[in-house]
Formats: sequence, C-alpha cells, structure tokens
Amino acid sequence: MIFRMPAEWAAHKEVWIGFPSHENAWGPPLAEAQRQMAAFANAVHDDGAGESVFLIAGNSEAAFFASEMTVPGVHVEQFHIGDVWLRDTACIIVSDGTRQWARNFGFNGWGDRYHYDGDQGIGEHLAKHAGLKSHHATGYWRAAQLMLMDKALP
Repeated sequence: MIFRMPAEWAAHKEVWIGFPSHENAWGPPLAEAQRQMAAFANAVHDDGAGESVFLIAGNSEAAFFASEMTVPGVHVEQFHIGDVWLRDTACIIVSDGTRQWARNFGFNGWGDRYHYDGDQGIGEHLAKHAGLKSHHATGYWRAAQLMLMDKALP
C-alpha cells in the first residue's frame, strides 16, 4: 500500500500552527511574535472561509494570549511544545486515498543547534489527539520525507 503526502500548497482542511510560548527562546520579541502568529492564524482561518486552524500554545499563559488575539473559530490548544516550527517537529499526515496516518520523523534540532523540551514528542501527541495512527520513521530526517512518501509503510 502506498501512502502519499500532498504538497504544502495543496488544498487541505486543517492546519496546526505553533504559537510562540517561551520567553527563554524568544526574549523581548515574544509579544510581537505572538501578535504576528495570531494574525497569521486569523488570516488562514479567514472568518471560516479558509482552513480550520489549531493554534498550539506551549503553556497556559501563551494559550490565554492566543485566545485573546484570535478570532472565533481558531481553536487554541495547549500542548507541550518547544519551538513553533511544527512543520519540522510535528508529524506529517499521509494518506492512501482512504485512510490517513501520521508520520513522525526524528527532529535533530537543525543539526543539533537547538534543543527545546517538547520538540521530540509533539508529533505523537498531536497525532493521538487527532485520532490518527502514528508511525515513527526511525533513522530518517525531515529532508528525506519526499523520498519516503513513495514507499510503502512497513
């Protein structure tokens, strides 16, 4: 069975967006980063005409601020995340045309330069919360994802 991953620009119904949550990672620009990410989430949701947006905050304070800055319909959820780059740290959803799976890749902190608590587990947590069966692609890194999507899952 072949599972495929749609291109990033392909139409999809939902998106997870990480919300800046940790002052130790952001420093003084945290508040501005939060405003910009909330504006981005609002734009993607487009008052319900766009995609369903799940804005993932890393702590209760960030979740409060995210809720205050987003429009109704943007779903703010709290999960233990490190950085906001869910494209790199979270799972990737693939499909065989009937079923969906979450593929988790080992994130190496951009060449072991950045290690934030929560980055390694967020893909599994999001997959479980979404009700998706998860598969960990041991030994692969994110840049290999396109090659792997044309292979059958073990």
